[in-house]
Amino acid sequence: MSDCAVFISPSPPVATPASAPPLLLRLVRDFGAVWVDDNSLKEWLASAGD
Repeated sequence: MSDCAVFISPSPPVATPASAPPLLLRLVRDFGAVWVDDNSLKEWLASAGD
């Protein structure tokens, strides 16, 4: 199991690592999901959202 998460959110996008599984890359690219992992969690939590 991976230790990452992807959320559909109006938050600003965070760069998706190239090592992400293909399905997660597609979610981020095609459906406007936001990549959130240990490195970007604080930034995502601090971003304004609904």
